Amino acid sequence: MTTDADLERADRAAREQALDVSRSFVVQAPAGSGKTGLLIQRVLALLAVVERPEQVLAMTFTRKAAAEMREGVLRALVDAAADAPVDPARPYDVATRALAHAALANDRRRAWHLTENPSRLPIVTIDALATAFARQAPVATGLGALPAFVEDASPLHRAAVRDALTAAAADDPRWRALLLHVDNDAEALAALLAQMLARRDQWRALPLAEDGPALRAKLEQALRVETEAALARLVALVPPARVRALVAHERYAGNHFDDAGANPQRAAELHALADAGGLPPPAADALPLWRALADWLLVKGDARFRAERSWNVSVGFPPKDTGADAQARDDAVQSVRRWVADATATPGLAAALHAVRTLPPPCYADPAWAFVAGTLALLKPLAGRLALVFAREGATDFAEATLRALAALGDAADPGELLLATDLRIAHILIDEFQDTSWAQLELVGRLTSGWMEGDGRTLFAVGDPMQSIYRFREAEVRIFLDALASGRVNDVAVEGLQLTRNFRSQAPVVAWVNAVFPRVLPAVADPSRGDVPYAPVLATQQAAGAPAATVELVADDAEEARAVVRLVRAAREEGAPDIAILVRARPHLAAILPALRAANIGYAAVDLESLADRLATRDLMTLTRALVQPADRIAAFALLRAPWCGLTLADLQVLADAAADAPVLALLDDDDVRQRLSADGRARSERLRDALAPARAA
Repeated sequence: MTTDADLERADRAAREQALDVSRSFVVQAPAGSGKTGLLIQRVLALLAVVERPEQVLAMTFTRKAAAEMREGVLRALVDAAADAPVDPARPYDVATRALAHAALANDRRRAWHLTENPSRLPIVTIDALATAFARQAPVATGLGALPAFVEDASPLHRAAVRDALTAAAADDPRWRALLLHVDNDAEALAALLAQMLARRDQWRALPLAEDGPALRAKLEQALRVETEAALARLVALVPPARVRALVAHERYAGNHFDDAGANPQRAAELHALADAGGLPPPAADALPLWRALADWLLVKGDARFRAERSWNVSVGFPPKDTGADAQARDDAVQSVRRWVADATATPGLAAALHAVRTLPPPCYADPAWAFVAGTLALLKPLAGRLALVFAREGATDFAEATLRALAALGDAADPGELLLATDLRIAHILIDEFQDTSWAQLELVGRLTSGWMEGDGRTLFAVGDPMQSIYRFREAEVRIFLDALASGRVNDVAVEGLQLTRNFRSQAPVVAWVNAVFPRVLPAVADPSRGDVPYAPVLATQQAAGAPAATVELVADDAEEARAVVRLVRAAREEGAPDIAILVRARPHLAAILPALRAANIGYAAVDLESLADRLATRDLMTLTRALVQPADRIAAFALLRAPWCGLTLADLQVLADAAADAPVLALLDDDDVRQRLSADGRARSERLRDALAPARAA
């Protein structure tokens, strides 16, 4: 069992190794483990040995992260130059100061003047890097200048598909095959193809020009390889002794089904499993037997082994009163229950066996292949149509920058001039949030490292946490991180895996709660093909005796939830909490909470969640302002008269509308004849508003 002392020792050793700038690493850094600080230290360590700061390239996923890293490096250099005091009780600060002094010494030797020229530190987002490469070689790519980027390019993708569909001939066999597959639902088809366009950086390498049978064989082979890899991982989870024990259980249940004659198919499947040695071979052709085994051992539709009482006649174990050998029956039931208990205690086994139920067949059915073939035939024409849409709208997506950068760089076999120049300039690459890297971005990193040789002094340093992968909508693949840890390689660069295990952000009760809950939430074992990531426990460094951990409250509806939030906020305030945060999954979930906070006179800051302009009071003030500064604005005038401070009925508003054909609406408030046509309530309300507005109208 791993102890806290073990976690702390492992963490310290990992952080020390991470600063060895002669080696390449992939570092798994859980939330709160100080990965940004580690990246800053690694950059400082590299600045102490490189000839030029441009040899160190740091890539992040957001501008905020890039700015934070750049600020951290510069702050360390500035503080070291000023010899600012350092708390000796803070090991990170002491180590950072030593690294900064070494970097400054190299800075002085080579006259970089980094603190005066921070632009010499290439710390950028990966999208900005791709864009810079693409813009450096517009002629080489043959694509010209890049238009502006948009965060959500799905409308552009759908427009390209609609344009292509509109221009298609009525008898085009490609479109006819696809429309037939979706019951002639053009909108559904457009949505599917738009998703494919968003992922064009993934399928651009497919051999789309090959003939149908050859391409079909290649894709089916890929299905087979993935399926058999998943089955091989499943087989590895079951010890040989347990596999052999399974044979007796399968044979017993199969014989009972034979005797009863009630389920000949299940009997045949169990005998086939027993003949195979307990488990089928890890082959795609054996998928039917694997599914039969999963259905026999697991709860229907769930990744749980059958409970003890479920081993009854329905799965081949007869009841005691059937005349069967009672002792043999009891021995068989007890034995299979022990087997299942052991299997249940094996991390990941139930989930891996359940996953067998969802594995695709290794061969396409003919109707399915017709749809795939039609889609593949349209991909390149659709990509061309998308380029026209980008040009027409003056906008593009992030995938385009990456694709153009790859075209500009070339590859190791045929490098472009840009790649040759880059190869001379970049010696060390750091990647933040590596778990959110897409295949195209990984290929971009591969181009940058394609000329590297083992032992040439160039290094790759990637940091991330697969448990925090959030960019699947941007085609991020957590599998890339898992594969790197398992294989020890990122593209062709050999890397070592490191694991950080200390949490510097959260207090001990919160960390303990997370350590207890998340192993049951996340998968027990890693599965790169499915993006499954197990939970890695962490050690809290912030102790807080008596501090509350997480609690769970069940509520009936949004209103009750809002009341519960208000109560909890008040309680936290009474306990002296300096900062209180309210986190929700989506903005609509705040619809009831924010009004409840306002009603309770609890002030809050909701950045980008609730605009001041969206509040009713603000809207009324804007209406008042428009009506006063532009008397001819009829909509503003009627809105003002309808607002809470006046509240004319619709009937009274109609009277004013009929009378205001050629006059400003608010001017009618001074017309006694018009006011007499209003209801008594309307006259009183309008006169009150007229008196209140008189000074402003006079000014």
